Amino acid sequence: MTESRFVRESVIKGYLDGKSFAEISNENNIAKGSVFNIINAWTAQIGIPDIEEIREFSTMIRKSGITIKQCAQSFRFIQILASFGIRDELHSSYVADIIPRNRDENEDDPVIKNKKSGGWKKDHAPTSRDNFYYFIESIYNNCKNQGIKSTNVIRWIQDLIDFGPLLYENAGNNTTGFERDINEPSELQNLRTNNKPLFRKSKDTRNEREIQIPFISKISGYIEQKKLEVQHLDINNKKLQQEIRDLEEQKNTLLSNITNLIRKESLSLTYLDWFNSLKKELLEIYGIKLEEEFSNFVKVFTDFKYYDYDAHQIVKEYKQIESLRYEMKAIQGIVDSIVHTRDNLLKEIESLEERKSYSRQSLDALQELNYAGYGLKELRQLKNTVIEIAVSNGIEFYDAGKKFLKDLENQYDNKLGFETKIKEVKTELKKLEDEVPEYKEYLQAKDIISRSLPYLYKFGVTDDDIISMTDVVTTYLNGNITFNPNPQSENIVDENKLIKIPYYWRSFINEIRNLGNINSQITKQRSYLDAIRKEIDDLNSQRQNLNEQTLLSGQLLNSLNGRLSYFIESLKQIMFSVKELNKMFIVYQPLFFIHVTTSGDSKDDNNIHKDE
Repeated sequence: MTESRFVRESVIKGYLDGKSFAEISNENNIAKGSVFNIINAWTAQIGIPDIEEIREFSTMIRKSGITIKQCAQSFRFIQILASFGIRDELHSSYVADIIPRNRDENEDDPVIKNKKSGGWKKDHAPTSRDNFYYFIESIYNNCKNQGIKSTNVIRWIQDLIDFGPLLYENAGNNTTGFERDINEPSELQNLRTNNKPLFRKSKDTRNEREIQIPFISKISGYIEQKKLEVQHLDINNKKLQQEIRDLEEQKNTLLSNITNLIRKESLSLTYLDWFNSLKKELLEIYGIKLEEEFSNFVKVFTDFKYYDYDAHQIVKEYKQIESLRYEMKAIQGIVDSIVHTRDNLLKEIESLEERKSYSRQSLDALQELNYAGYGLKELRQLKNTVIEIAVSNGIEFYDAGKKFLKDLENQYDNKLGFETKIKEVKTELKKLEDEVPEYKEYLQAKDIISRSLPYLYKFGVTDDDIISMTDVVTTYLNGNITFNPNPQSENIVDENKLIKIPYYWRSFINEIRNLGNINSQITKQRSYLDAIRKEIDDLNSQRQNLNEQTLLSGQLLNSLNGRLSYFIESLKQIMFSVKELNKMFIVYQPLFFIHVTTSGDSKDDNNIHKDE
C-alpha cells in the first residue's frame, strides 16, 4: 500500500522533531515498518550524511523549550561573551567569590538566598558563565539600583585593595587566626599584590603596636595555594595508583608468560622425547640416520599430505612409480641404442665429409682444366684423336697415350714433363671417373631431398623429426619394433639379412598405413559384434518361447498319458475277461513314452548357451 503525500510529510516532520517511531506510528495510524521505510527512502533521496545530527539538534531545541530564532540569538550572545573572554568552562580563581564557604556568610546576599532556596543544584559546578550571572545579578543590578557607575566600582575595589587594613583597639588580645596562618614564612612570604607587601602598617597614633591585617584577596590566594597543593597531591596519588596498576598488570603479564613458557617447555620436552625415541627406533630397527635422511622424510610426508594421507592413493602412486622406473630403464636402453646409432651416423658423416673434400679437390681440378679450355669435351676429343692415331699406326690403346705424350715431350722443348703431367691427369681423371657415379648418386639424392624437404617442412616436419623417424626405422630393421609379430620376418631380418633398407622403409610405411585402417576395422567388428549380440538376444527370446510352449505341450501330453493309462487299464480288464472266456493270449505294449525336461531359469539357459 502506497502512503499519501500528507502522511509522508507528517512522518518526516515527526522524525525531524525527534519523535520515536512508536509515537509517529500512533499519530499517523500506520505501522512502524512503514515509518522506517518512509524515513529510509527520504534519507536516501536527500543524500545528506549529517541528517542524524540535524535531528538531534531539533530534539534538543524542542526539549529545551526554545525556538530556532531564540537558539540563534543565544548563539550570537555566546559569541559576544566569547569575544570578551567569557568561556563556558571552570574558572577556579573565582569560585570562592561566587559561593562563600565561610560560616559568617551574609544571609541577605541574593546569591546565598538563591542557593538556599534551591536555585543552585547540589552538583552545580561554577563556571565563568556563573561568574557572569553573579556579576549581572549582584554587582550590575545593585550598581544600577544605587546609581553607581561601573568605573567607580572598579576604582573603589582598587582602593580597598590598596588601603584595606583595619585598626583594632585591642590588637594584642584580638589577634586573628589569619595573622598566625598567613604569616608563616614558608607559605606566604613571597605573595605580593601589585608589588606591594601583604600587610600595611597602621598610622593610627592611638595604638602603640602596629597591627597587620590580611586582605581578603590574600586569603583567597592562600586557599588557592592549598587547592593547588591538594590537586598536586591528588595527581601524585593518581600517578602512584596508576603505577601500582601498571605494576600489577606487568606482574600478571609476567605470570602469564611464565605459565605459557612452562607449558611450552613441557610440550617441547614431550616432542623432544618423542623425537629421540623415533630417532633411536629408526636407527636400531631400520638402520636409518634421521639427520642424514631428514630432507627425504620431509619430501615423503609432503607427498602423503598431497594425497590427504589416503593409503590407497599412496600405494597406487608408488605402483605407478615402480612401473615408471621400469619404463625409465627401457627408455634408457632405447636412448643408449639411439646414442650408438647417432655415433655411427656421425662417423659415417665424417667419412662422407672426407670423400666430399676429395671430390671437391677433383672438381676443382676439373674446373681449372675447364677454365684453361680443357673441358670434358676437349679431353674426350683428345682421347678419340689419340685412339684414331693408334689404330691407324697399329699401336696398342694402352701405349698410344703414353707414346703420344712421350712424343710431345720429346718434340716440344717448352712442354718438357708434359707426358708425366698427362699421366697424372689421366690417373686423376680415372679416379674422378670412378667417383663420378657415387657423386652422381649423391647429387641425385640431394636433388630428391631438395624436392622433398619443402613438402615435409610445409607440414611441420623438422630435421629432428626426420632423424627420429630414421632411428625408428633402424630399430624396426634390427627387429626391436614389430607391428605384426611374425617369427619368419624375424628370421629374415636376423639370419639372412637379404632384405635391403628401402624394403624396410616401404614395409614400415605399409605397417603404418595398415594401422590407420585398424580403427575402421574395429568399428566394423564392433557393429558386427552388436549385430551378433542382437541375434543372440532374439534367439534367447525365441528359445524362451519354445521352452514355454514345450512346457505346455508336456503338461498336455502328461494329461493325455494319464487318460490313456486309465483307458489301457480298462482295456486290460476287458481283455482279461475276454481271455478268461476265450482262452486267448494277447500281448500288449505301452502306446508311447513321454519324457519332457524343462528349465525355469532363463539366465542359466543363456549362460549354458554362451558356454556352448
